[in-house]
Amino acid sequence: MIYMDVTSTCKSSTNTGVQRVVRELFSFLNKKYEVEPLIWHPKLNSYCCLTSAQKSFLENPFDKNEKSLIHSILCSKHVQFLLNSCCKVDIKNVCNRSDVLLIAEIFQDNRIEFNEQTFPEVEARKIALFYDAINWTHPELSADGRSHCFEDYMYSLSYFDQIISISEASKNDLLSFWRELSIEPSNVDAVLLGCDVSAYKGSQQNTKGSKLSVLYVSTLEPRKNHLSLLNACEALWREGAEFQLTLIGRRIEGSGRETYKLIESLIKKGRDIYWRETVTEDDLIRAYGTTTFTVYASKVEGFGLPILESLSAGVPCICNDHGAISEVAMMDGAKGCLMIDTSDVSILKDGIGKLLRDDQERLRLTHEARNRHFRSWEEYGEAFISATQIT
Repeated sequence: MIYMDVTSTCKSSTNTGVQRVVRELFSFLNKKYEVEPLIWHPKLNSYCCLTSAQKSFLENPFDKNEKSLIHSILCSKHVQFLLNSCCKVDIKNVCNRSDVLLIAEIFQDNRIEFNEQTFPEVEARKIALFYDAINWTHPELSADGRSHCFEDYMYSLSYFDQIISISEASKNDLLSFWRELSIEPSNVDAVLLGCDVSAYKGSQQNTKGSKLSVLYVSTLEPRKNHLSLLNACEALWREGAEFQLTLIGRRIEGSGRETYKLIESLIKKGRDIYWRETVTEDDLIRAYGTTTFTVYASKVEGFGLPILESLSAGVPCICNDHGAISEVAMMDGAKGCLMIDTSDVSILKDGIGKLLRDDQERLRLTHEARNRHFRSWEEYGEAFISATQIT
């Protein structure tokens, strides 16, 4: 049995990077093994089995079926809590040596203390996914509240038998953190993520003759560097460049205020900006299929899934030239990517301007992207099983 912590994902109708990984990995493992998804309740200080509504969010966050009054009541937080409390799971006594406890998300609540106190008595293999150490390496770029207990979280990962990081850069950051605290490292392996290759390849469309457009898919938070992108685009608009900028990504509470104000200001000036806070998977695929090229302006990442999604759709991508982002872009020789210092507004402006003006360069990068090999989520799942040796 694999007991899999999906606490945040099973409550969310969005599909951000972490949640995409959790959903895809759960779907893959569930086809091969017996998997019990679990939700953690801080008030109960316990894991619980999921309700039917939570399983629905886990498996299909974009279900648009009209909800009845009864269904809405059953989905309310209070009812969910009561239903979960009736199905608590005593990890310490339920798990045996042949089981796996997989923590697939970031946790900064009382699971930290729970793991410290309970793990020595849990016989199951304890495996955790590790996404990034950005809140430790770049606290100035973290969204408000994200740094709370983050070092405690990274420390607690040493209680696990194995850590699977999503990139070599993330793996090295975690090991560096442990070395600073003289922590004996757990077994840490990097398994690079996949993407929904078939879906994005199917989105390829001929945009020849249509208006030039630039797409950025990312949440609005400091490290995503929207301000540099917006200022670079505004400089190009002032010079007379004609193109549409589309932003897809939700605002994080307590973050992105300055970015949002600048978006509003540019829209009032008549700039061609289109922002969508949330989209369905089909909407996202269509967005990739109808854009001229994408920009992934983020300064630092644990991986950078939108780069793979863009390239899978045969769409060139401008992205950063260092860290995990460059690691992702270079997976197949940086084909389809224009790698630059995206934190520098003038360099970013020049990069965007180059792809707007230079049809031949754009076509070259498009051809490269369409001829790259991309790891599918199924291949990621197989690599995950190989690294963890789950049987």
